[in-house]
Amino acid sequence: MVQVKIVSDLCSTTRDIPLQWSWEQLTSKLYEYTGVTPQDMKLTFIFSDGPSMEICRASWSSEKLSETIKFTLESIEVIDNNENSVANRLAQELNGGTKDDATFELSEEAYEQRTNSVLNWKKRLQVGKFDPEYVSNVERERRVQALHAEQLAMNERCSVITTNCPERRGWLRFIGIVPQINENDIWCGIEFDEPVGKNDGTFAGQTYFGPTRPNYGGFVKPTGVKTSPDLVPLFDEDEFLSSDEI
Repeated sequence: MVQVKIVSDLCSTTRDIPLQWSWEQLTSKLYEYTGVTPQDMKLTFIFSDGPSMEICRASWSSEKLSETIKFTLESIEVIDNNENSVANRLAQELNGGTKDDATFELSEEAYEQRTNSVLNWKKRLQVGKFDPEYVSNVERERRVQALHAEQLAMNERCSVITTNCPERRGWLRFIGIVPQINENDIWCGIEFDEPVGKNDGTFAGQTYFGPTRPNYGGFVKPTGVKTSPDLVPLFDEDEFLSSDEI
């Protein structure tokens, strides 16, 4: 059993895949997750320790997956080769439709009542936010963020470390909900020492702190923030001053 990320135009979900499955069993499950029928599938297997592998229906065999897959499976990309399939039409709807129906508008209530919509398909197959496991993970993450936020000190020096970014430092100026993002998550508003942020303390027209100078403000999740009065700036402003300037 391996945990594999499954990606298509309609969904992105992580599932446990038994390597003892046959190709028929795998594609049957992939149909449930993605809405792409087996006869229209082209699969790309992404491995963490080997080259990717493309598989189409003509290449399927009666062997078990374990007899074909020799590397550590990380994700499966499911491509729908049938332009007129239900899945492709739903994906087109999700992406805004065609030029011919660009002016067509549907109320949220009417959309929820449609039986042939992306929303209904996701509800029926429990994909994305309708997946109980996804909901459980989101709630768990929110509890972790809330507990961490309680340990932070407002208006104190802070260090910020987020994914794919070097450490940044500044002042913690805000802790709370940003409704323009959603009504549930807690965010930290940071006044950075350097212009390494994305705003000035204002988001979607609402000022939450500051305003700071442009790009000296930003909002990050609490788990990326640590506060301490000992966190001095990462650079010394005096180094950039010259006796030859006034």
